[in-house]
Amino acid sequence: ASVARMSETSLGTCARALHQAGCCALCVLRFIGNNSVQTLTSALARLQGDFKLDAQLIAPCVACEDLLPIALSDTFQEQFMKAVGEAGYTFGDVVLNLAVPLSLQLRHHSVMLYLKELFPDVYGEGKPIPDAIVVKEYLKNCLHDRVPGWLGVPYNMKSAFTVSLAFENPDTALDMALMEQLGHKRQRKSRTEKGLQDVVTNVMVTNVLERASADDFKSVFSCPPDRPVAPCRAPAITFNHTSIFLAGRYLKFSRDLSQTPWLIDGERKTEHSVQDLLQAPILARVKVDEARFSSAGREDVDVRMLGSGRPFVLELVNPRTRSIAPALLQEIQTAVNTSTTMVAMRDLQQIERDATNILKDGEESKTKTYSCIVWTEKDYSTQPDELTRRLAVKDLVLQQMTPIRVMHRRVISTRPKTVHSIRFEVLKPNFLRLWLSTQAGTYIKEFVHGDFGRTSPSLRTLLECAADILSLDVEAINMEWPPAV
Repeated sequence: ASVARMSETSLGTCARALHQAGCCALCVLRFIGNNSVQTLTSALARLQGDFKLDAQLIAPCVACEDLLPIALSDTFQEQFMKAVGEAGYTFGDVVLNLAVPLSLQLRHHSVMLYLKELFPDVYGEGKPIPDAIVVKEYLKNCLHDRVPGWLGVPYNMKSAFTVSLAFENPDTALDMALMEQLGHKRQRKSRTEKGLQDVVTNVMVTNVLERASADDFKSVFSCPPDRPVAPCRAPAITFNHTSIFLAGRYLKFSRDLSQTPWLIDGERKTEHSVQDLLQAPILARVKVDEARFSSAGREDVDVRMLGSGRPFVLELVNPRTRSIAPALLQEIQTAVNTSTTMVAMRDLQQIERDATNILKDGEESKTKTYSCIVWTEKDYSTQPDELTRRLAVKDLVLQQMTPIRVMHRRVISTRPKTVHSIRFEVLKPNFLRLWLSTQAGTYIKEFVHGDFGRTSPSLRTLLECAADILSLDVEAINMEWPPAV
């Protein structure tokens, strides 16, 4: 059997029963299997023309709480387009995300039990109408057809631009006490502004309804359902665009600049940070919710980053644009390089999300080259051959315990790190310039002075005298990414 083979008389009888139960025009048609009507105006005309029903009901609808009349009205289209215009996004396609009150599941179940009891030859498994399409799916089908036309772009399930419509009706919120009578156990909680509160999910309601017999359900809920106290509210309309990722390299020339904002007890310890200086020109030109900075390692406040710079990634969260043109990227890079002498930017480019894994993978596999000026208690300036002998290391494995200076923020452990090579230049008695090639994550300052024996071997043990570091520069991050532009 099928709806197509049902007589207009049978459909009309069902329609009148739904109309008398308090269903809106759209829900009447939905429950008799007519899912092609997508506007309130056309639904009203169908009921009045085909079934001679006065569709002017006292709202709200017992089945959808007036969600469908609200969402499929001309007024909603105007509200929707106004919200899109004010949000200021550019996009090439769209995907919708819908949220409806959970109470609609109960109301749908109640109406279907009512129809199966009233019209057993029409409703039920193996009958012309096994089940009616639920409100959320009906609305989704309607809006999937209409919204792309409003916006002038295609619908794409994988679109980077999401429009979310959240319908709520606090006056008909799911009654937890009644759900418990049907066997629901309060198990899941969510932290809210009011503390931990019980959460009821779509799956939970479905499971309860599947377990409950018709008699059990009708002992708790009316069939057909009672009219709601108030209708659904017009939906909250929110927008989200997937993040845009920018990559580049930065150089740092200041010895008084932290990589990220340096806060202690909520107070900034430095006026600027590398992150601030890099992202300020971007945020001035591209509207986003926030920017998230990450890099291939980090240098201390008093350490310069020289050479070709340190690879970094900026995630632009919920950008109002689909992409950033190369000309704008060049403008941003120029703005950074002309606005400060503390940092410089190069090779700025837009990348795909997957490419950010290269940055994370490189943190462990890359090598670094450092230069530093050190003081040694023993004067080796007259013994260059002895100094060469002592520093002729190749892949020297260190055992580095977490340095004292970072113990407050790092797990205490001992890590093996490798110094691949050391070159030196005697500057004057007791002073050397060293060039070190090391494994990523090696603490250079601690390698020089030994950190009270927490790093072994160290320059102190290699030279058999006290040593300390006066200045440190990162000369190279040996990582072929991002590509030069």
